[in-house]
Amino acid sequence: MAYEAELTRFAELRVLHGRGIPDGAEFAGPALTRRLDAARTGRRPTWAWPLPGGTAEWARIAHEHTAGRWEHDEPS
Repeated sequence: MAYEAELTRFAELRVLHGRGIPDGAEFAGPALTRRLDAARTGRRPTWAWPLPGGTAEWARIAHEHTAGRWEHDEPS
């Protein structure tokens, strides 16, 4: 939303002051890039809880629910 607002602001400035005003992408783009990178790499809280029984229990449940069509290798 901030990116779109900044582009809108520049568009309005261009209407008032002419095409000598940049379109705003050069200024708004880096901020959008930082936000997208933070969304991709940032840590977010999770509502998930550890499964009692750990990996072995998860593998058992997956095997049960896929009628044995799923095979799981234990991590080394």
